[in-house]
Amino acid sequence: MDELEANGNTLYTHWKDGASAKRKAAVADYYICSANAVTEDGELVLTDGSGNRVSALSFGPSNAIVIVGENKIVPDKAAAEGRIKSGVCAGANAKRLGLSLPCTTGECTDCDSPVRICAVTAFFEKPSSGLENTYVLLVGQTLGY
Repeated sequence: MDELEANGNTLYTHWKDGASAKRKAAVADYYICSANAVTEDGELVLTDGSGNRVSALSFGPSNAIVIVGENKIVPDKAAAEGRIKSGVCAGANAKRLGLSLPCTTGECTDCDSPVRICAVTAFFEKPSSGLENTYVLLVGQTLGY
């Protein structure tokens, strides 16, 4: 990210700038994110607390770049949902963020917490026609949750 900024690019990151950055990023020329899972059939699966990545990959930016580590490749939709609801994905991310959620124990309880980080889930069977270009980069290493 530092290198992108050093080369004159404007970055909108919700880690630094909160919800307003999510809105700006959704209509940027390029949107860079990851997915929580990708099925062997090529479906992208994303889960968010606020739906920012889901909305951006549905309609908004001209170009989306989705970077996915090999650890997120799963056989099918059921395995994708299982991965997301496990301690490997949502639970690990909640723990990283210091959130007090039941999933930090590794077990999803389908909680009603106001800070739930898996409130919005989308399965992208094909790239959205709302974007000009969608690029999916599969990386042969473990990346993220």
